[in-house]
Amino acid sequence: MFIKGSLNQVNRKTIKKVALLVVLSAFMAYLFTFGLFYRSVPYTLFWVSFLLNGLCLVILFFSEAFSACRERKAQIVMVWGLSMAGFIIVFTPFMATRHVLLLLPPLLVLGGYLYRFVSGKTVGIAVTATFLLGLALSISDWVYADFYRRAATKAAASLPPQASVWSVGHWGWQWYSKQAGMKGYEYNKSTLNKGDFLVSPEAVSKQHLPPDLRLTKVKSIRYPSSFWNIFTTAYGARFYYSSASNIPWYLSVSSVDSVTIYRVRAPH
Repeated sequence: MFIKGSLNQVNRKTIKKVALLVVLSAFMAYLFTFGLFYRSVPYTLFWVSFLLNGLCLVILFFSEAFSACRERKAQIVMVWGLSMAGFIIVFTPFMATRHVLLLLPPLLVLGGYLYRFVSGKTVGIAVTATFLLGLALSISDWVYADFYRRAATKAAASLPPQASVWSVGHWGWQWYSKQAGMKGYEYNKSTLNKGDFLVSPEAVSKQHLPPDLRLTKVKSIRYPSSFWNIFTTAYGARFYYSSASNIPWYLSVSSVDSVTIYRVRAPH
């Protein structure tokens, strides 16, 4: 919608210059991130699409900010947006989707100056598409998080009541495993004894284990394939942590994780 509004008020020469700048920036960003290494075609298309979308929004933000700076309200919003961007760059320990959300309010407010150049039909399509995509991503992210809640309960229920059960793994799994009665393992602090059980998700960031620890696999609880998770946010917990090579979501119905139960055979 913002792009449509900009196209309706600038000349073709400017459009060509901006398009060339965006394409060159995307090409250089891809080389800087992946080098000559080639990812799969679908993943590359998604990565480039997200990058182009972000570049267009940044360009529109500054172009509309400067064109609207004659109004005092717009100046305040511009300072708001720039200060939030500076805060995120300087103070956040790592880049995450939730951090970038802080930039959306000033971006949308400044983008509002473009509404008068866009038809009501275009606005309706943009709002509807945004709502449907947001709903799909919300459902997918809930299904992903709920797997760890159910897996923790299922794993705890499958073990002897008096067993000593340890858990490794952070994020939501750490909370759910604690609620299920498992003890959180701490490297160089916790002591695992022979016969104890260790429950570990495979695709979640987790604590280091001693190299001399010997484990026997008991069972595995797999993440079920589901249509509700087609707009998956699961790989690498991308709604939590972002990097240049990872995209925030992807189209997939494959299993993305499993929780494995081990029995301690030889303690460290």
